[in-house]
Amino acid sequence: MEMDIEYQGNDYKNFYFFPKPDDDNYLYNKCQGYIAENAHLKPAGKTPHRSMRTHTCFNSCSDYGDCLTGFDLDNRPTCRSEQGQEEGIVCINPYLETCENYVEPNMFCINNSGGLCFDWRKILIAILIANAL
Repeated sequence: MEMDIEYQGNDYKNFYFFPKPDDDNYLYNKCQGYIAENAHLKPAGKTPHRSMRTHTCFNSCSDYGDCLTGFDLDNRPTCRSEQGQEEGIVCINPYLETCENYVEPNMFCINNSGGLCFDWRKILIAILIANAL
């Protein structure tokens, strides 16, 4: 699906369309529920203007107020009340886009991707408890 969204400092390009099912669908409802949580994600470490790259889905069309909620670049079609526009959501393709690992500020990471991180305070507490036993 050809679309480009820059949202809260992150650029997303690889999407697929998830059409709204006729019946109550658990996966669709779960993905749609994540959309409302997008605006409340934590800033990404030392970059306050960028949120963590953990977004999964967006509305399939843009609304007039979207520019106020963090959309800088958005080429989704405008939402219309006209008939013929297929209802659904657009989701980020997990095979073509990568999520960001959440790393707390007090953690030490062995690699830059945040895949192997330690909190030295927790390690120290574990050692103290093990020695006390």
